Amino acid sequence: RKESSAASDVYKRQQQRRIKRTIMKVVIALPRTGSQSYYHQEIVKKNIGWLHFHEALGHGEVHHQQTHDKLLSTDKSSVKIFPWFENQNHMDMIMDVMRGASEITYLTRRDFKAQCRSMWVANYTGLWLNHNVKKHIDLTNINEVEYRRHGYTVLNKWQEVELLYSRFPGKVVALEDRIQEPYLSPYTYTGEFPDISDIDQYFELFKSKSTIFN
Repeated sequence: RKESSAASDVYKRQQQRRIKRTIMKVVIALPRTGSQSYYHQEIVKKNIGWLHFHEALGHGEVHHQQTHDKLLSTDKSSVKIFPWFENQNHMDMIMDVMRGASEITYLTRRDFKAQCRSMWVANYTGLWLNHNVKKHIDLTNINEVEYRRHGYTVLNKWQEVELLYSRFPGKVVALEDRIQEPYLSPYTYTGEFPDISDIDQYFELFKSKSTIFN
């Protein structure tokens, strides 16, 4: 009977630990995949009272360790992560958070050229959110070599996201499948963006074999 009682106590403690297990929602995205609106609408607004860390674990933030510790100890939390790793320690923290996640959502975008254009414009203007700002942009001044390097960087990042997905599967949501209000950015342009059709072909080949896009 004592052995039975002890076994019962162990089982109860295990059940209590499961009940007390933290709930953590993680969103993995690349820039210009609609991550800001998705995170706000689907995570923050639908989980009032949770501790939402937004991009606090991202590249350039100064309190990675604090954010990591709070995420893993808070009962109900969320975070959005861009897989831009500063160093091995930063990468290890993000892997640790993903291992502890109860739900992971990956945001994708099928239109590679549109994503590259949008990222370049956001970098150029410094406006990453839905700002109603009128601005004229002269595309004839774009450094084509830099723009192509930028395109290859985006392609490489998608390959990194694919590796994350193979290790930590989750729900996939494509920008093109969402109902989203367009950005209120009435830009006008002179000239054309550099042609990156060859890089786009590499992306299409990657996408055709990818798990996260299929």
